[in-house]
Amino acid sequence: MKILFISGSIRFESNASALLRAIAKTAPSEMEIITFSELGDLPHFSPDRDGENSPESVKKYREVLRIVDGVLICTPEYAQHAGGLEKFIGLGGRFGRIRE
Repeated sequence: MKILFISGSIRFESNASALLRAIAKTAPSEMEIITFSELGDLPHFSPDRDGENSPESVKKYREVLRIVDGVLICTPEYAQHAGGLEKFIGLGGRFGRIRE
């Protein structure tokens, strides 16, 4: 089973990132953990730069979403919501279904 770990903070030393690292250490051996650490490399969404024109960082994110069985997100709360992470999640499934 492949699980994608996403930290809602781009800081390596953030509490969210530290929590995901701690969880990964206790994960069962049959679970493959994939950490998406390129959150800070993703651009603002633009319809002009989507589809075949998507930046490589977006293509990589979408490809990772296609191969995993589940996603674990750990993010700080800002003003009672997940901040920019909500848009990040939407970016993954912008066109059609993520998995066939």
